[in-house]
Amino acid sequence: MGADIAKPEQARRLVADAERALGPIDVLVNNAAIFPRAPFLDLTEATWDAVLDTNLKASFVCAQEVARRMVAARRPGTIINISSGAPYRGSMRATAYMASKLGIVGLTRGMARELTPHGIRVNAVAPGVTNTAMPRLGNSDEALAALGRSNPTGRLAEPDDIADVVVFLATDDARYVVGQLIHVNGGDYHG
Repeated sequence: MGADIAKPEQARRLVADAERALGPIDVLVNNAAIFPRAPFLDLTEATWDAVLDTNLKASFVCAQEVARRMVAARRPGTIINISSGAPYRGSMRATAYMASKLGIVGLTRGMARELTPHGIRVNAVAPGVTNTAMPRLGNSDEALAALGRSNPTGRLAEPDDIADVVVFLATDDARYVVGQLIHVNGGDYHG
């Protein structure tokens, strides 16, 4: 299965295809994101729109489609939106990205208030700088190593550090965690 998640009709079709192939969706993790770097004064509307469409609107569309199906079937579920630590640290050449990821927080809290009575828990995770391809965009190996050393843990996050928190939120162990933004950043919090 695949889709251009920034196109609402493809995002909705992806949800339908996934449910047809795998059965009812119990857990949705909205993790699609792009991070084109541009100084604010050079940021184009086209780049702004692409970032917001991919990082925020696609999460809204997928979550709404999944939640509608859960509510119609009277089926509980969990939706986990991936935000970012970037807006809390402040990042150069990342205005559109940071705006989209703060939008995820508002989306999460609004959804949680409205969907919790239907048995749908909604939370968000804000990863710190993680050892993936995304932070390598515009950062040298030396800069990334310095970021890792500056973290209280002495390293960048690994994907499993983030995934473990997402898995926790997807389980009944997190049954009373609702509408929260959980920072997974090794203590590197500047907000």
